[in-house]
Amino acid sequence: MPPSSETPVGDADHVALSRLVTEISLRLDNGRAGTVHELATDDVVFSIADDPVLGRDALRVWGERFDRARPLPGIRHSLSNPRFLADGPDRASGTVMVTAYYVPAEGAGDIVATTPFAVGEDHDTYVRTREGWRLASRRWELWFSR
Repeated sequence: MPPSSETPVGDADHVALSRLVTEISLRLDNGRAGTVHELATDDVVFSIADDPVLGRDALRVWGERFDRARPLPGIRHSLSNPRFLADGPDRASGTVMVTAYYVPAEGAGDIVATTPFAVGEDHDTYVRTREGWRLASRRWELWFSR
Protein backbone atom coordinates (compact mmCIF):
# COMPACT_ATOMS: atom_id res chain seq x y z
CA MET A 1 0.00 0.00 0.00
CA PRO A 2 1.53 3.40 -0.94
CA PRO A 3 2.06 5.89 1.87
CA SER A 4 -0.80 8.28 2.49
CA SER A 5 -1.51 11.13 4.83
CA GLU A 6 -2.70 8.54 7.37
CA THR A 7 0.23 6.10 7.07
CA PRO A 8 2.55 6.31 10.08
CA VAL A 9 6.28 6.37 9.39
CA GLY A 10 8.25 3.27 10.32
CA ASP A 11 9.77 2.82 13.76
CA ALA A 12 13.28 3.96 12.81
CA ASP A 13 11.95 7.13 11.17
CA HIS A 14 9.70 7.79 14.18
CA VAL A 15 12.74 7.69 16.46
CA ALA A 16 14.78 9.90 14.12
CA LEU A 17 11.97 12.48 13.80
CA SER A 18 11.41 12.45 17.57
CA ARG A 19 15.10 13.19 18.06
CA LEU A 20 14.90 16.03 15.52
CA VAL A 21 11.97 17.82 17.19
CA THR A 22 13.54 17.29 20.63
CA GLU A 23 16.83 18.79 19.44
CA ILE A 24 15.06 21.85 18.02
CA SER A 25 13.31 22.50 21.36
CA LEU A 26 16.50 21.87 23.32
CA ARG A 27 18.37 24.45 21.25
CA LEU A 28 15.58 27.02 21.61
CA ASP A 29 15.51 26.48 25.39
CA ASN A 30 19.25 26.67 25.94
CA GLY A 31 20.45 29.77 24.11
CA ARG A 32 21.29 27.93 20.89
CA ALA A 33 18.44 29.10 18.65
CA GLY A 34 21.10 30.44 16.29
CA THR A 35 21.91 26.83 15.38
CA VAL A 36 18.36 25.60 14.67
CA HIS A 37 18.90 26.38 10.96
CA GLU A 38 21.35 23.44 10.90
CA LEU A 39 18.34 21.14 11.37
CA ALA A 40 16.28 22.68 8.56
CA THR A 41 16.05 22.58 4.78
CA ASP A 42 17.28 25.51 2.69
CA ASP A 43 13.70 26.60 1.97
CA VAL A 44 12.28 26.08 5.48
CA VAL A 45 9.17 28.01 6.52
CA PHE A 46 9.21 28.59 10.29
CA SER A 47 5.98 30.11 11.62
CA ILE A 48 5.83 30.37 15.40
CA ALA A 49 4.77 34.02 15.45
CA ASP A 50 2.83 36.34 13.16
CA ASP A 51 5.60 36.75 10.59
CA PRO A 52 6.95 33.50 9.16
CA VAL A 53 10.70 33.10 8.78
CA LEU A 54 11.45 32.05 5.20
CA GLY A 55 14.61 30.12 4.39
CA ARG A 56 17.53 28.65 6.26
CA ASP A 57 19.61 31.84 6.25
CA ALA A 58 16.69 33.84 7.64
CA LEU A 59 16.18 31.18 10.32
CA ARG A 60 19.83 31.53 11.34
CA VAL A 61 19.45 35.32 11.63
CA TRP A 62 16.16 34.92 13.56
CA GLY A 63 17.80 32.42 15.92
CA GLU A 64 20.80 34.66 16.56
CA ARG A 65 18.47 37.58 17.38
CA PHE A 66 16.41 35.31 19.63
CA ASP A 67 19.57 34.24 21.48
CA ARG A 68 20.69 37.85 21.98
CA ALA A 69 17.25 39.07 23.09
CA ARG A 70 16.48 36.04 25.29
CA PRO A 71 12.81 37.11 25.51
CA LEU A 72 11.93 34.12 27.72
CA PRO A 73 15.20 33.06 29.41
CA GLY A 74 13.55 30.56 31.75
CA ILE A 75 11.39 28.77 29.17
CA ARG A 76 11.39 25.00 28.83
CA HIS A 77 9.41 23.05 26.26
CA SER A 78 7.96 19.64 27.03
CA LEU A 79 7.01 17.59 23.98
CA SER A 80 4.42 14.83 23.91
CA ASN A 81 2.09 12.87 21.65
CA PRO A 82 4.34 12.90 18.55
CA ARG A 83 2.62 11.61 15.44
CA PHE A 84 4.56 11.33 12.20
CA LEU A 85 2.91 10.36 8.92
CA ALA A 86 4.61 9.31 5.69
CA ASP A 87 4.11 11.58 2.70
CA GLY A 88 6.27 9.40 0.46
CA PRO A 89 9.62 7.69 1.01
CA ASP A 90 11.52 10.88 1.88
CA ARG A 91 8.82 13.23 3.20
CA ALA A 92 6.76 13.20 6.35
CA SER A 93 4.38 15.41 8.27
CA GLY A 94 3.90 15.50 11.98
CA THR A 95 2.22 17.00 14.97
CA VAL A 96 3.73 17.30 18.42
CA MET A 97 1.96 18.64 21.49
CA VAL A 98 4.09 21.32 23.16
CA THR A 99 3.71 22.43 26.76
CA ALA A 100 5.88 25.43 27.55
CA TYR A 101 6.81 26.26 31.11
CA TYR A 102 8.27 29.63 31.95
CA VAL A 103 10.03 30.78 35.11
CA PRO A 104 11.35 34.36 35.07
CA ALA A 105 15.16 34.54 35.10
CA GLU A 106 15.35 35.71 38.68
CA GLY A 107 13.61 32.51 39.82
CA ALA A 108 15.38 30.14 37.46
CA GLY A 109 17.85 28.94 40.11
CA ASP A 110 15.17 28.20 42.68
CA ILE A 111 12.45 25.60 42.73
CA VAL A 112 9.40 27.59 41.68
CA ALA A 113 5.87 26.30 41.28
CA THR A 114 4.54 26.99 37.82
CA THR A 115 1.62 26.20 35.62
CA PRO A 116 2.10 25.84 31.89
CA PHE A 117 2.88 29.15 30.20
CA ALA A 118 1.37 27.91 26.94
CA VAL A 119 0.07 24.70 25.41
CA GLY A 120 -0.23 24.10 21.73
CA GLU A 121 0.82 21.97 18.83
CA ASP A 122 3.60 22.10 16.26
CA HIS A 123 2.48 21.18 12.75
CA ASP A 124 5.64 20.21 10.87
CA THR A 125 6.78 18.82 7.56
CA TYR A 126 10.10 17.01 7.16
CA VAL A 127 12.36 15.97 4.32
CA ARG A 128 14.94 13.17 4.41
CA THR A 129 18.32 14.46 3.19
CA ARG A 130 21.80 12.92 2.96
CA GLU A 131 22.34 14.27 6.50
CA GLY A 132 19.10 12.71 7.80
CA TRP A 133 15.66 14.16 8.45
CA ARG A 134 15.38 17.97 8.34
CA LEU A 135 12.59 20.38 9.20
CA ALA A 136 10.93 21.79 6.07
CA SER A 137 8.18 23.75 7.78
CA ARG A 138 6.74 24.47 11.19
CA ARG A 139 3.47 26.13 12.12
CA TRP A 140 2.78 26.67 15.83
CA GLU A 141 -0.87 26.49 16.87
CA LEU A 142 -1.59 27.95 20.32
CA TRP A 143 -4.33 26.17 22.23
CA PHE A 144 -4.23 28.19 25.44
CA SER A 145 -1.91 30.24 27.62
CA ARG A 146 -1.89 31.83 31.03
